Amino acid sequence: RCGYFVSGLMEILVLGQSFLRIVTDNPHESTAQQCSRDIRQSIYAILAPLMTGDKVSEIVRFEADLRKENVSCSVDLQLPSIGNIHELRTPERIQILCDVIHIDPLVLESFERRWKLVVAASCYWARKCSPSYHIIKSLILCLLFCSRDKNPESLLPRGRSVREDRSGKWMNALHKFSIWQCVYHDVMKLNNILLNPLLFISPAFLFDGRLVLFYAFKKDVDRIVESEFSGSMLYSKLLSTITACLPRGNKQLKTATTQSSGDSKSKKSSKSVSSSVTSMNPFAMLAIDSDEEEEEEEEED
Repeated sequence: RCGYFVSGLMEILVLGQSFLRIVTDNPHESTAQQCSRDIRQSIYAILAPLMTGDKVSEIVRFEADLRKENVSCSVDLQLPSIGNIHELRTPERIQILCDVIHIDPLVLESFERRWKLVVAASCYWARKCSPSYHIIKSLILCLLFCSRDKNPESLLPRGRSVREDRSGKWMNALHKFSIWQCVYHDVMKLNNILLNPLLFISPAFLFDGRLVLFYAFKKDVDRIVESEFSGSMLYSKLLSTITACLPRGNKQLKTATTQSSGDSKSKKSSKSVSSSVTSMNPFAMLAIDSDEEEEEEEEED
């Protein structure tokens, strides 16, 4: 495989267990890792021919503790075994990834190579956890700013004292973004085991927890979009594609499609990713102040 194998998957092959990443999420809800379990189950099914058992023990958070949960290696999909993936052509491997995520490969064709995996993961995330339209916009803003080699620190307001905010709205937003991180990591693993048919970008160059939560509590994100991405075809495509994956009957679907249709005016190529983007603690406690406080500070300046 020429090195195309995530080291974390070796634990599954050798021990038959997987210690899932510990993420900062809402402890009063099911672990953020729960959302993408069927993706991991498909990974286990591909690895199954080299494993001694037919189940994998996942070590996950349950409330305030850790516990083991057995996950079957059996799925309904027709998946290749780890031994013959190298015999498949790239389009066939992309089709397998799309089958697992339940997305049409044609949806990905309109995006540049570097965005295909992000779109696939984000569509899965939207369909599974039904984020609000505002949460989706906040995520897209974060992805675009970070990928433009923007230092997240430079986009956050200065001079704010850090305070804890554990309101229901804050915890819900944090949990949604934690789920996105888990989904993206599992999609990256699936892509890796399929010999990387899609280009992948490290989440360190795409996502910053403090920045995305800052946008999630900004009521005027549309003003940011207008000033930074008014002519961006990429922003409009990401917004329309991700919101189209919201579950049927979601009231936000019609609103999101209507509002995003007027945004696409001209094409704007995205800049290359640079290693200068920092990977900080994604969910350090934020100083989330009200919009009224922001206006008062602007007046004082």
